[in-house]
Amino acid sequence: MVDRKREYKKPTVNPFVDVDARDTDGFTLLIKAASKGNKKLIKFLIKKGADVDAVAYYEGRTALMLAACYGHKEIVELLIKNGADVNAKDEDGWTALTWAVMFKREEVVKFLLPKLGGLEGVRRKMKEDIKQEKDPVKRLELKIELAECYREIVSCLGKETKPDVKTVRLPPKDRGTFRMKRVTNG
Repeated sequence: MVDRKREYKKPTVNPFVDVDARDTDGFTLLIKAASKGNKKLIKFLIKKGADVDAVAYYEGRTALMLAACYGHKEIVELLIKNGADVNAKDEDGWTALTWAVMFKREEVVKFLLPKLGGLEGVRRKMKEDIKQEKDPVKRLELKIELAECYREIVSCLGKETKPDVKTVRLPPKDRGTFRMKRVTNG
């Protein structure tokens, strides 16, 4: 009787194959693996020299941004450990943190915040971006974005975002109307 068991051979990468090759949308295999959360493939690609900061042609997103967006914390950790840029921005100016915040990926937000200097570090970085902007309309947009981003981060972390101010009802001046006044606590 002939033993027909085949010996398992580990797949190998052809040394002439580019691990940073792109599909028609400009996504590398690493970027796609990060969006799917395929840790084993990502480790393999990094070991073979894949660029962890490769930018997809479509909207300029990186593997780190997509991993953060989909909430793959282990992938985010792995990419950062292997040199991924946490401050990289896509075409809309969004970072991995912005993607994690917008999709309410609390674990990823909690992991990324210390890498960026906490809430204060994020605020400081955004203020630097505002100072560098020459166009007054863009500066105003960035200021609004800063406020929204800060509020979203705090909201994502489940912290209270109300200012130390309350609104009180005052007696009507005229018949049928009420006035509201903001009073600081303390």
